[in-house]
Amino acid sequence: EAGANGFFVLPAEGDALLARVRTELSVRRHVRARFRGEVELHLVGVVVYAEGLDLCEGGIAASAQASLREGQAVEARFSLPDGEPPIHLACHVAWRRESPHGRSIRYGFTFHEASGETAARLRRYVREGIRLSNFVRFLSAAGTRGS
Repeated sequence: EAGANGFFVLPAEGDALLARVRTELSVRRHVRARFRGEVELHLVGVVVYAEGLDLCEGGIAASAQASLREGQAVEARFSLPDGEPPIHLACHVAWRRESPHGRSIRYGFTFHEASGETAARLRRYVREGIRLSNFVRFLSAAGTRGS
């Protein structure tokens, strides 16, 4: 094999891990930015409050104490710091991961379809989030060089 696999032998569970990493990397289609804010998850007759983790044009990740199942349809409502009205998007639970501390569950939600203006707002938020993240990394690196 080419690359690192040509030099190292992975244990059996390592092969499974590598396959999962390759699958995860190939599935992600959108760039994500950190998003910290309240996310309302509207189900039939119930509202679940979650804490946003990250956001992209195609979906949102959030942490909640409620138990949702993969594939479950929900409507996500959240506000961006752009002064515009909250975003309301139909979506479904794409994945779920138990928290290492057991207090909440991390979820990935895939948006069904964002309208032109909503998609543009999401793109602007992600673009600005990445720009800010890169700037913070630059300042951190510059600070360590000056020591």
